[in-house]
Amino acid sequence: MSEFKNLPSGWKVVKLGDVFDIQSGSTPSRQNFYYWENTSIYWVKTTDLNNSFISDTEEKISEIGLKESSCKVYPKNTILIAMYGGFNQIGRTGILKVEAATNQAISALLPSTKANSLFVNNILICHRNKWKNIAISSRKDPNITKRDIENFKIPLPPLDEQEKIAEILSTWDEAINLTINLIESKKQFKKALMQNLLTAKIRFPQFKDEWQNEKLNKVTFFQEGPGVRNTQYKKEGIKLLNVGNLNNNTLNLNTTTTYISETEAYGAYKHFLIDDGDLLISCSGINSASFKNKIAFAEKKDLPLCLNTSTMRFKSLDDRLLLKYLYYFFQTIYFERQVLGVLTGSAQFNFGPTHIKWFKIKLPNLKEQQKIVEVLTACDDEINLLNLKLENLKRQKQGLMQKLLSGKVRVK
Repeated sequence: MSEFKNLPSGWKVVKLGDVFDIQSGSTPSRQNFYYWENTSIYWVKTTDLNNSFISDTEEKISEIGLKESSCKVYPKNTILIAMYGGFNQIGRTGILKVEAATNQAISALLPSTKANSLFVNNILICHRNKWKNIAISSRKDPNITKRDIENFKIPLPPLDEQEKIAEILSTWDEAINLTINLIESKKQFKKALMQNLLTAKIRFPQFKDEWQNEKLNKVTFFQEGPGVRNTQYKKEGIKLLNVGNLNNNTLNLNTTTTYISETEAYGAYKHFLIDDGDLLISCSGINSASFKNKIAFAEKKDLPLCLNTSTMRFKSLDDRLLLKYLYYFFQTIYFERQVLGVLTGSAQFNFGPTHIKWFKIKLPNLKEQQKIVEVLTACDDEINLLNLKLENLKRQKQGLMQKLLSGKVRVK
């Protein structure tokens, strides 16, 4: 109990198994069509767990699937904990806002008269790393068991104090969820607007010129990175661009550990050195959804930097194309369909210069491109501000949790 020192008077350390009736679910046979047809019963998997309230699930099961399997329907306010399903899933939690069954990878802590579900869920979120330590240290394949959960210790104040703490934290949860929903709404609005603006379905009234349908290789310079071998990697020198450096439409080199020597970078690979303002993309081993996030611009602060396998860069050949317009074009369904059309049925985006020559782009005049870019950039700025607000709310809640859930700050 040394991990919970200096607890306030009235608080105690308890095992989850002494407070909750803990059960686990199952999966109806996938071979029986009727278990997965005409479904009406929510069925929770570890991927549905979001550390918050659960009101919907990716899959549902039928009444007959429930009846003829060992699945059980759990009541609202049941706490769910992921026991396995991948290291990143272990210890994830959720609270049922609807009655639901679960699969066998989840333990269910049924509502208890001794504890407030929301309070306990926040405690479990704070101590999630302990689950990972248990999973790593005790087994070949990382997982936690029902016994691990039953023996898991938490600090527990009197019920009335639990409820007050839960009420305070729920205020932050509501603000966080509201911001998440607003961000998603803005993203969907931008997505629809982008598809319409970049295919001329919506046009600004001041522009009447006919759009040109150009091949990408006529308006851009493009280049794929070389196949630098592992034996050429160095611990220092010139950074190599990797697919992992491109995320959320941002170039992030903070975790880069792959370099080549300055001699090679400025010698044999000098024509692969990236310039300020180059448009960078990942072009291999990714699906269409992740591709849209792996598009970003190089900035002066990122240089020197060298292209590498599975990455490409683009430049405008002349003043017919704004690179920022191309940046948005790469995120459209129109471009996605062109890529998938040359990949012979593969769902993976694996393309290069030989494919680029077949791709086309719908080009308005430069002023109309600038107007489209201006509108979509304003959408991005709005989403970025909301993301900053979301991170700030999460930090505030985390700081509050550390104080309230340890008893360092008391509520009356």
